[in-house]
Amino acid sequence: MFKNFNKTENVNKTDILKKQFVTNPINLKNIGAGFDNINQKLDTLIASCDPDIKSKGISEIVDSISSLSEQEILLLMSSNNEVIRSIAAKAYVDKAPVNLFYDLKNMLKDENKYLRESAVISLCYLNSVDTLKLLVRATKDNCSSIKLKALTGIADIAATYSNQQAKEILQQFLTDENSEIREFVSDELSILG
Repeated sequence: MFKNFNKTENVNKTDILKKQFVTNPINLKNIGAGFDNINQKLDTLIASCDPDIKSKGISEIVDSISSLSEQEILLLMSSNNEVIRSIAAKAYVDKAPVNLFYDLKNMLKDENKYLRESAVISLCYLNSVDTLKLLVRATKDNCSSIKLKALTGIADIAATYSNQQAKEILQQFLTDENSEIREFVSDELSILG
């Protein structure tokens, strides 16, 4: 699927976005030579115990990912590496594509859980009341880590904007079947007052 992806021309970007991530999660090591530099920096970062090297490594990875094209960043957003996904999610928001909200909405429907998680992380980076509806949609995801990240974004909106609607949404999860989610929501609501 990905081999043929770069050969397509005059194809609706939305159709590509809907179809390109329905395969298995991307393993960064298998993408190709263009991402070797990021991979090497990540390996160095993981292997190092020196905080200065780790800090420099993170900065270099952020710079490398931020310099990629929008399509390359989208590929990294479905990586099986959480660090890479988080950085790519932020880089995607920073690139601010014209259809950002529409694209993120479509990503939330994707079969690839890593891409859905990256979309939620992007929404959290946006931290705006406009993202609230999409974050609420993400709380319905079957994957508990996605649900938790969405609730984190909702809690941030509640704190940043003193948003009562966001607080009410959080309160709905005080009885969630997942104890981690119940505990998180309880803690957040106690902080919010």
